[in-house]
Amino acid sequence: MSSSNDAWLNSAGGWHVGFAVIGLLTAGMAFPLSPPAHEIAAIFLLVVLSGWYAATGAEAIGAGMIRTGPARLGVVYLLGAVPLTLLILWFSSAGALVLFVLYPHIWMMLPTRWAAASTVTTVCAVGAIMVVREGFTPGAVLLVAGISAVCLLLGLGLGAWITRIIRQSTERASTLAELEATRAELAEVSHDAGVLAERERLAREIHDTLAQGFTSMVMMLQALEPEIDTDRAAAQRRRALLEEVARGNLAEARSLVALLTPTHLESAPLAEAVERLVVQVGRELGISATMRLHGERRQLATNHEVVLLRGTQEALANVRKHSGASSVVVELGYERDRVTLEVRDDGKGFDGTEHDGFGLAGMRARVAQVGGTMQLAAPSSGGVSLLVDLPTGGVA
Repeated sequence: MSSSNDAWLNSAGGWHVGFAVIGLLTAGMAFPLSPPAHEIAAIFLLVVLSGWYAATGAEAIGAGMIRTGPARLGVVYLLGAVPLTLLILWFSSAGALVLFVLYPHIWMMLPTRWAAASTVTTVCAVGAIMVVREGFTPGAVLLVAGISAVCLLLGLGLGAWITRIIRQSTERASTLAELEATRAELAEVSHDAGVLAERERLAREIHDTLAQGFTSMVMMLQALEPEIDTDRAAAQRRRALLEEVARGNLAEARSLVALLTPTHLESAPLAEAVERLVVQVGRELGISATMRLHGERRQLATNHEVVLLRGTQEALANVRKHSGASSVVVELGYERDRVTLEVRDDGKGFDGTEHDGFGLAGMRARVAQVGGTMQLAAPSSGGVSLLVDLPTGGVA
């Protein structure tokens, strides 16, 4: 625990000022209350005490010498300060003022049991000095006893208050240290979570763009080889389409590097971007590919448009790779508070057991991040139907 968090360190300057003020008041009151020889002795001892405080006591307070056991520098200071204070009191009753700083110092620099014992011992010594100074008359003894009792109670009360303040200060410092450690741990956990989330996001982006594009290119290359010898015109068309897909993949790669919006959405609104993907898959596979728009199209939040675009890409990639379909229909519907995307094909479907590869799992995660739902089904009429439903909150 750092001592800089201790309340006593923050108020050390105030304690130094208090000692100086008490010292000046004691010196001023010593002249009218004591014989000349005693005045000189009291002032000399007061100067010695001030020097002792400057050499040891001030450093003890400034360094926050508060421990479960006695602090060495504080003990050294008190071993000199207590006798010097009693001697000042012996030569001048004005020395009693010094007790107002001595008792707090005792409780600040010693643990509770030691401080209580030192306070009782000091009060008894003060009482003895006063009895000797005033004489051993019954009245003087009773007066000194009463004053000593009051001083003892005040000293113990002040000590208890100081001890409580010190304990609260220590507890606050400990709590602050724990909070700082917890904050550091949370920052590290948050950083790790952010790194993991970013890795997952990039993995989904690469799968939904580059990986699908490369898959499409491989399939077109496989279809191109037999067409080179048998149908030159078809091969030329296939080559042009292959070049188009490759350029699109290159643009997507640059977009990922720059962390930009998907290139399809940069050059066209969502509906047009989806239609372009549908037309492209129809040209690649030579099948009927239809895009239907329902409702009045409107600008959506970027993350919603990205989810719908990537969903279209993933669904069409599955049509391209697995379905063997002869037709595919993509429907984009705009409603007041939601937007839907449905992709249906007439392919071979699946056996009723959903097998989420990375693509479907990634799409499901994307949809969930924006509060939407995704359903995958195999209608009795055949093929596969994928439905994405995103809430938009009615914001146009």
